[in-house]
Amino acid sequence: MFEALDGQALGEEGLQKYAAERFNISKGVVPSTERYGKPLSVAGTLLSHLSVWTDFLESSEAQFLLVMEDDLMMTADVE
Repeated sequence: MFEALDGQALGEEGLQKYAAERFNISKGVVPSTERYGKPLSVAGTLLSHLSVWTDFLESSEAQFLLVMEDDLMMTADVE
């Protein structure tokens, strides 16, 4: 289980700092709300997924990773 980043709570500066510290991503790479008109939650989701993928690749011997959002709704016809 991975606790996702809350882009709204962290704010643009907090997301930039997380990206720089966790992934060595330079400032300006995280989408800004002013520049792209996207909410900060989109950048939080992006960085959350990168974190999950990175952790999986660095520490797991499994062949597959399934990432599901907390609002996922399964239907009976899923095969």
